[in-house]
Amino acid sequence: MSNANNNSGILNKAYLACYALTLFAVFISKGGIIRILGYVNVLFLIYFFSIGGQKLRGWFSLPKVLLLPLAFIMLDVVATHRLSFDNEYREIILVTFFGLTTYFIAKNKLSNFRQALDCSMLLLVIFVIFQLVSIWVLKKPYGTTKNPHYLALYSAYGVVFSVFYYNCTSSINRYVAIPVLIFLVAIVLMTSSRPTWISLFLAAIISLLFFNKKMIAAGFLFLLGITTFLFEFNVGRFGSRMSDLILNITTEERVTIWRDAWTMQKSSTIYEWLFGHGLNVFEENFKKFSTYHLQGNDFTMPHNIFLELLYSSGMIGLGLMCFIYVYIFRLLIKFVIPNEHNKKLGLALLSVLIINLVMGFLTVRWFTHFNSYVIAFELGIIYFIKNKSVNN
Repeated sequence: MSNANNNSGILNKAYLACYALTLFAVFISKGGIIRILGYVNVLFLIYFFSIGGQKLRGWFSLPKVLLLPLAFIMLDVVATHRLSFDNEYREIILVTFFGLTTYFIAKNKLSNFRQALDCSMLLLVIFVIFQLVSIWVLKKPYGTTKNPHYLALYSAYGVVFSVFYYNCTSSINRYVAIPVLIFLVAIVLMTSSRPTWISLFLAAIISLLFFNKKMIAAGFLFLLGITTFLFEFNVGRFGSRMSDLILNITTEERVTIWRDAWTMQKSSTIYEWLFGHGLNVFEENFKKFSTYHLQGNDFTMPHNIFLELLYSSGMIGLGLMCFIYVYIFRLLIKFVIPNEHNKKLGLALLSVLIINLVMGFLTVRWFTHFNSYVIAFELGIIYFIKNKSVNN
């Protein structure tokens, strides 16, 4: 019996370590490692539900809402009349299992929340070290990512977690969050990513609305002061970049891409309006509509998840995406934030979701690990908290 318990303990630790490494791989944007760990996570989940005590009935206890991503595969099959296990299919399947794993670990394997927070902060410290070494030692301007917006996006998530960790931890460990927060804010400014700046400020403003009037007033004054300082002293080119956006909004590259993508969308048949054109056809089809194609600059996405989903998965897919966001927002506002015990975590999750949505609206693709793993993580965690609240 003791050997069996020891083996079970080792497997549990390996499972948690694999999950943590998957999150870290997502943060440093290493697609190959994400996929390998994703397959390992799938094997772990199958083991625990087939051999490791949960048995087959455990599959039916998993929340069906976490299976929603699989609907996009079905829509692709309907749209293209083919079934092909390409990158998008694998991404969707692995993301689905990642969401299920998040829920399963929170429900069955996470016995010490404080320890999980400390481990998460340790991973964030390592993330910061990776970025600093990549940028200043290896001379890679975008750190471990290939795009300044992606580096800024995950740094923004790190900013949210640092603030959350500092506010919910009473031990001396909380002070680790301060230098981490400073470095992350510096990275966000250094990237000159206007979408990330906008998403962070919107997340902060909306989160403030859940506090009392004095906190709201103080928070707005603080944000106003920070914005004024960054603008006046042009820290990280904040002032010049935002001025350029305001003065040239109609000729901004994204606006041109959106306009061209909408022109392409309007050429769709009724069937394509409903079910889309397929998951991996935007880049090729967009070339004959794109203003930038003749300049040798092609795009794999329209830099807007609403236009992306409408074209790839039709109105049904767009409606499904909107349902997922509304569902998460609803669970947060109804079950998580009103509970004083969960309020700080709820506001952190809300901030991450707002950043995710704004970045998706402005630059990040829906069918990519930069977006999908975050949505799956939020669904898994929030659904667990919702079930716990209902049961209690």
